Amino acid sequence: MFRRSLPIALIGLCLGVAGVPAIGQQENAGQAPEGEGNAGGDGDEQGVEPPSITMVHFGPDHAGGSLASLYPDQALELGQGENAFTGLLKREATSERHGGVLVVAPSGQSPDQGVAGAVRTQLTDAGWLTLSIAQPSEPVQDLPERVLEPVPAGEGSEGDDGDGAPQNGNDTEGDGSSGGDQAGEEADPPDITLRVAGDSATPERGDDWQQRATDRLAAAVEALRNEDVGPMALVGIGDGADLVLRYASANGATFPPGQFGMVWINARLRPPFSDGLAAELGEDYSVPILDLYDRGLEPGRAEQRSAAARRGGFSAYTQSAVPIPGGGAAREQRRVSARIRGWLSDDLKSAGGQ
Repeated sequence: MFRRSLPIALIGLCLGVAGVPAIGQQENAGQAPEGEGNAGGDGDEQGVEPPSITMVHFGPDHAGGSLASLYPDQALELGQGENAFTGLLKREATSERHGGVLVVAPSGQSPDQGVAGAVRTQLTDAGWLTLSIAQPSEPVQDLPERVLEPVPAGEGSEGDDGDGAPQNGNDTEGDGSSGGDQAGEEADPPDITLRVAGDSATPERGDDWQQRATDRLAAAVEALRNEDVGPMALVGIGDGADLVLRYASANGATFPPGQFGMVWINARLRPPFSDGLAAELGEDYSVPILDLYDRGLEPGRAEQRSAAARRGGFSAYTQSAVPIPGGGAAREQRRVSARIRGWLSDDLKSAGGQ
C-alpha cells in the first residue's frame, strides 16, 4: 500500500513545482501593460499608444472665434463675408443710458485685452453702452528674394583656417587618398553667398488694409446707431487712435452737432495726421477730444499734438497725463476709465443736451 502511493505522491509533487513558474508568468504577463518600461528585448512596444494632444490657435483674423464662447451674451457679429468680425457689446448697468462708446483696440490685441477691456467693462457702470472691436490683421510682407552667387573655384581660400584640415570636414583616413601630392592638388569647394534683399522693412498699411479697417469701424458705428445710443464717443488706443481720427475726419459730418467726440489713449498717429494735425482737421476744430498719454511713453509726441491743437485753435481739445500700464495689468486699470468717465460727463454729455 505504501509502495503504490509513493509514485503517486512524487508525480503530484513534480506537477506542483512545474505549475509555480507558469502562474508567475501569467501574473507578470498581466502586469506588463501597466508598467512604463515594459519594452521587450527586441525593442517592440505593442499595444501602447502615445497620448493624443490637440492644440488650437486662433490667428489675428480668427481671434474673434473664441469671443463668442467666452462672452456668449456680449459677442456681436458684424460685417459680411470676408470682412465679418466679432465685437463685444456690453450694455449699461444703470437705469438711464447716457450714450454709446466705441472702443478700438491696438493692432494685434483682442477687444477685451488690456486697456480696451478695462474701458469697455467699467464705463457701463456710469451709464454708457460700450462696443469694443479689434483692428484687421497687419499686412505681412512677402519673403525677400534669395540670391545665390557661387564663387569660382580657387577664390574662396580666404576662409581657410590655416591648419591644413579639409574645410568640408571629410576624414580621408583609411580611404587610400591621403597622399601628400593629391591633398595639395585638391581644389577648395566653392563658397555660396546668401544675399537677402534690402527692402525688408515693415510694410506700410496700404489702401486695401485701410479700406477694410474703415469698413469695420463703419459697421461698428452703425451698430451703435441701431441701438439709438444718442451721443457717441470713439475711443482709440495706440494706433487705434489713428483709425478713429481717419474715420472722424471723413465722416464727422454724419454725426448730429454736439453728439460726437473722440478719446485718444497713448495715440500713435501715422502721416499725414502725425505731421499736420491742424492742417488735416482744419482750423477751429470743434469736436471734443480727450488726449490721454503716459509721461513715460514718448511724451514728446504728446507735446507736439498739444502744440498743433493750440495752433489750430481747437476749441474742445483736452490733454491729460495718466499712468497707463501695459500688458495684462492694464486689464485692471481704473484710472483711465475714471478719467474718460469724467470727461464724458462734462464735455460730451453736456454737448449732447442730456
